[in-house]
Amino acid sequence: MSPARCGPEAAEPTPGYLTVQQAFLQEDFPQVTMLAQNFLAQTPEAPEMPRVWLWLALSLDKLERANEALRELDRLKARLAPDDPLWAELLFWEGDISRRAIQMVRARLAYQRLIERHPTTTWAAQAQLGMGLAAAGDVNGDGYSDILVSAPNSCLKPLASFR
Repeated sequence: MSPARCGPEAAEPTPGYLTVQQAFLQEDFPQVTMLAQNFLAQTPEAPEMPRVWLWLALSLDKLERANEALRELDRLKARLAPDDPLWAELLFWEGDISRRAIQMVRARLAYQRLIERHPTTTWAAQAQLGMGLAAAGDVNGDGYSDILVSAPNSCLKPLASFR
């Protein structure tokens, strides 16, 4: 006889969820995109919906489809309950994807919301770093893309560059 299970964590996962999870963990992003879209269409009210939607957005980003990823994050934000613990992670990834897509205003707003609303999460500490990084193209003409790093709370004197 199996042990008794109780509480919300004891529920069996929605059919298809574990398949999406496995594809995401194996970094099979084209497969995640297909499976997640099917999962969301077939089971839009599943308790795993927010996590699967986030995996869909992250997979689109890994497939260099940042604008689609950001649209999916917007759709998820419209459905996510205000007290859902996934908000901090979602805002971090919105900032991260926006920054790499050179949507710096959106990135900054996402990071600021994260820091203000979820200051004690590990995501907030990462957002503070993310706010200080920006892709800059090839600034010094060496053929490599450069990044700009700011440190607004640093006590160091400003330097032109680090090598």
